[in-house]
Amino acid sequence: MHQDNDQALTRRIARDLAFQFLFAFNLHKNVEYKDFEDFCKNFEIKADDYSWALCQGTRQNLPEIDKAISANSTHWRIERMPKVDLTILRLACYEIVFEKDMHKSIAINEAVELAKKYGSEDSAAFINGILDKFSKPS
Repeated sequence: MHQDNDQALTRRIARDLAFQFLFAFNLHKNVEYKDFEDFCKNFEIKADDYSWALCQGTRQNLPEIDKAISANSTHWRIERMPKVDLTILRLACYEIVFEKDMHKSIAINEAVELAKKYGSEDSAAFINGILDKFSKPS
């Protein structure tokens, strides 16, 4: 990833960056914006507000997000899920529940794309199944 300093990140790139940051820092409690800025420098990207908001929102709402994932992941406990898949699920669940202008289908599609890029052969189908179940009204 490389970015012109004057160019805003697309939401897809911002989401990808948020995923990588969340995965790298494994949701440490003491992560600050300075850590995010330093992380972004590794990719020659200027830290942006949207990526940081995704990171913070996911981290701050983790208990509710994990509860929703657990309720919709038949036969898979969170502790046993691959960390890549779990991080993608957490980010997507945050977007579906807390980002009011985010369409569920877009959040699911973006999560599936992240799974294809970073996950295992089965990750995309696994994530799609859980998020599809999660996004439907109870």
